[in-house]
Amino acid sequence: MKTTIQKLALLIAMLIAVLPAAAAIGDSFQYEGFSFRVIEEANNGEPGKVTVVGHSISGDITIPTQVPYSSDVYYVTEIDGYAFIRDNSITSVTLPNTVTKIGYAAFYNCASLKTVEFGTNLISIGDDAFYFCTSLSSLTFPSTLTSIGDRSFWGCSSLKSIDIPNSVTEVKTHAFTACSSLESVTISDRSVDNSMGTMIRGEMFMGCTSLKSLTINAKTILDENAIACGSLAILNINAETTIGKNAFAGCSFTSLTLPDYVTEIDEAAFSNCQLLMSANVDATTIGTRAFHFCTSMSSLEIGDNVSSIDEFAFKDCNQLEEVYSYNTNPPLIPSSNNAFSKETTSNATLYVPNGCRDKYAAAEGWKEFFNIVEMRESGIEGVDNENVDIRVVDGSIVIDGAAADATVGIYDTTGKMMYRGSAGEIPSMPSGIYIVRIGGNSVKVAV
Repeated sequence: MKTTIQKLALLIAMLIAVLPAAAAIGDSFQYEGFSFRVIEEANNGEPGKVTVVGHSISGDITIPTQVPYSSDVYYVTEIDGYAFIRDNSITSVTLPNTVTKIGYAAFYNCASLKTVEFGTNLISIGDDAFYFCTSLSSLTFPSTLTSIGDRSFWGCSSLKSIDIPNSVTEVKTHAFTACSSLESVTISDRSVDNSMGTMIRGEMFMGCTSLKSLTINAKTILDENAIACGSLAILNINAETTIGKNAFAGCSFTSLTLPDYVTEIDEAAFSNCQLLMSANVDATTIGTRAFHFCTSMSSLEIGDNVSSIDEFAFKDCNQLEEVYSYNTNPPLIPSSNNAFSKETTSNATLYVPNGCRDKYAAAEGWKEFFNIVEMRESGIEGVDNENVDIRVVDGSIVIDGAAADATVGIYDTTGKMMYRGSAGEIPSMPSGIYIVRIGGNSVKVAV
């Protein structure tokens, strides 16, 4: 009997010895040129999860969706930190749709990497993930992405354009710093439910010396020093936007339209934009020194949604010749605020809505203007006031009775500036309704 039991125990031990050991979290293994680590065990036939920790192949790399290990199947869900760091042998990477996370410095300084396909379920890109990937020329982010890490694409000097989906809740500091070939950036509306909006952290585009255009098509919060890019010259805002302190300081705008999508313009947001000649602002609040030292600004339009203007908002904008305010109630300028420089209040003409001159002449911050004129508005038929005739002839806007070099502004119905220049050189406009402004005349015309 004892001999039988011993033989049975020996048989069981032999069977156990030949069976594969159960996989455990932390186990490492290789498969088809990649190294993996188990991060979640397989359970009762349900696949486990692994992260890519290294590789031994080069050129164009396609990471598998799932891999076998210890008689089970494991989904590839992450790219581990440092997995491909400083590997100059890889030229392209295709990630499976199972990957949701790219870890810290995963592709750091992969100088030959030209293209990355992220898959459709990526959620986060870690800090320094693609730092100094100087050959990376294009990016297509999926609509599942929520976070782009610090310095994640720093120094990717071959990137030309970026489209950030509104699924992203945060783009962290220096994410695209020193992308010297970057020309345009769009924050796009992909019909993703993101009530928080996309937060753009500080100095995201510092050193992007070719960047010219930023378009915002989805709710966005621009944090302090968000843009930090002196070459930026075109800003299109088509969705709710909060503009933080110094966000666009020192940019190269020549004209700006900030529609009522802009909820707040914080301190010094557009300060030292020395090429800026005209601005149309319809944000609720205009912060302290918001346009301080915009030394070329000659024309300013303040929309009827503006309710308050903080101190020194337009200080040292000494070239201002025309200030239009469209609110029938003068926006609040606290006593001794000095929102405008003395040179402006002495030399510029303040145009106010018809019937509102007395209100402005009695209001703090406005009453300092020596010359306050009520605007004359007309319908689509045109106007003839003080010998200035604004009309449409054969589909073109024509202004008679004004000097050929008189300054005229033309806007679409959203307030976007379509033309600002001399009255004698108005270009052809697409069909539509426009507001034409010259001197005290404000005219709606149909082209």
